[in-house]
Amino acid sequence: MAKFIAGVEGTAPAADESPWRYGYGAFDDKAGRVFTFNSLTHWTGSAWQTGPKLPDATHGWVVLMAEGGHPGRNPDHAVIRRWIAPRDGEVAITGLLRHPAKDGDGVRGRIVSSRSGVVGEWKVHNGQRETAARVRVEKGDTIDFVVDCVTAEGFDSFFWSPTLRIDGATWDAARDFSGPAAPVVRASRWEQLAQVLLLGNEFAFVD
Repeated sequence: MAKFIAGVEGTAPAADESPWRYGYGAFDDKAGRVFTFNSLTHWTGSAWQTGPKLPDATHGWVVLMAEGGHPGRNPDHAVIRRWIAPRDGEVAITGLLRHPAKDGDGVRGRIVSSRSGVVGEWKVHNGQRETAARVRVEKGDTIDFVVDCVTAEGFDSFFWSPTLRIDGATWDAARDFSGPAAPVVRASRWEQLAQVLLLGNEFAFVD
């Protein structure tokens, strides 16, 4: 009994968690990697933002929605849709990056692997580009879908909701998009012990 109580209380298994994270940050051109990733903390009910107002006084128009979003005021405030690999395998990525506005200078989208670096880069202004790539991942690797403003954030609303596939399993950015996860309440060791005892013969039968 003492060993049972002393055990480490469990946490939610990785399988219960969404592989998607939503943030903003900077891309390091020299290293070919995402340099900073800051989680977006304000959920409006349909979008992730840095705060309750748009534009934000510090970060600008940073926002991510199910099918797209808007980058912030400079390339250091790119919006980043992050996918964390739940298994090993080769990921097939498909998608369509769209920038509908005629004004502004368009947006730049990158697919960045934590293991392999940049696996795709596209600039789009008043148009669209197919964004297909394949990359090998191991469990825990990240694939970042990074969109920045190029030089100025005006008229930079975009649409990009990629799909990832590994061996028949599919993750769809638009379909999977969600707000804060509900907390998972796990029974304490004492509660687990009480349940075990209540299910035992001594409690089920009276001599």
